[in-house]
Formats: sequence, structure tokens, C-alpha cells
Amino acid sequence: RDVVDDAVVVVDAHRGGADAPRRGIARVVAKDATTDAVVGWCAFWMKDGGATAFVSGLEVRAAHRRRGVASALVRRVERECAALGASRCALSVNKTNRVAMATYERLGYVVDDEARGAMAWVMDPLVLVQHRMSK
Repeated sequence: RDVVDDAVVVVDAHRGGADAPRRGIARVVAKDATTDAVVGWCAFWMKDGGATAFVSGLEVRAAHRRRGVASALVRRVERECAALGASRCALSVNKTNRVAMATYERLGYVVDDEARGAMAWVMDPLVLVQHRMSK
């Protein structure tokens, strides 16, 4: 458990077995310490033969934003993935979502759209609206 502040903790949730991240999607959640209500969540999975973890679906309820919940969730995912052998974490973020991009940059992520290749938009039209970031 990672304590975000006096009111929110990050806990593991829905692993689907001990090696679920290697086989599919795993999740971590942030819960209100008083009510046990879920206030944020983040999914991740391993790719590139386990060398890269892909972070996805990060969301924090509006009432809990700007308190470090998203950062705590990403840091927890990074630790989980490092323990599984990943040496790199990657994610996609909408190019217009400046708040999320600033959060990821504070956590050490950099835009690396070039890693997708010059013709990536042919295979993945989301390239037009999303940045790939990694660390």
C-alpha cells in the first residue's frame, strides 16, 4: 500500500493470477482510506517480450485530482513492472491533454513519437492525436 495523503492509498487490484501482467492486463487502484471507495485506477501490461510495460487507462475522479493520486498510481505501476523485469515504461497521451503530459514529464517521461516510425499513422491513426511517451 502506498499512502498518497491521509485520505487516499494505492492498493493492488484484479491481478487475475500471479503472472497476469505477463499474460494480460493488470490494474492498480487508489482508494479513499475512510470509505474504501475507488478514486483512481490504472491498467498496465507487458510487451516486447517483457522488456516494456505499457501504462494505460489512467483515471482519477475529479474530486481527487491535483493531489498526487495519478503520480502515485504510475509510480506503483513502474515498481510492479520493474519487479517483472521491464526496463522501460511507455504510454500514450492525447496531444491536447497538457495537464497529463506535465504530470508524466515530472515523473521522467519524454515524448518519443519517433520510436513509432515515419509511417506509424498508417497502422495506428491515433498517432495523429496522441503522443507516445516513455522512460
